[in-house]
Amino acid sequence: MTKLNKLFGLIGIVGGAAAAFGQFRKARKSSDRLELAHALTNLAVTVTGAALFARSLRKDDQE
Repeated sequence: MTKLNKLFGLIGIVGGAAAAFGQFRKARKSSDRLELAHALTNLAVTVTGAALFARSLRKDDQE
């Protein structure tokens, strides 16, 4: 993975996490269960994306 691709990946993860967290806060404030479920799902997707990104960095370091 090139350095530029790593940077874009990291920016995407940080942006996704910020958006998901903002959505989560908004859903908790409005007490809407459906919005809350959607926000939690988005947070889970962001965590999974971060884990995949970390794994790809480790694989690149080993090679």
